[in-house]
Amino acid sequence: MRSDELIDKCKMADKIAIVGHFVVIMADNNLFFELYGR
Repeated sequence: MRSDELIDKCKMADKIAIVGHFVVIMADNNLFFELYGR
């Protein structure tokens, strides 16, 4: 495997991690509003 392929894979993993992180944050916020928003 060439190093640029490896870098691409790392960038992809970073993107997935960032998206997953935001999804978790959004889910937490929704849960927070469900519990305390009333």
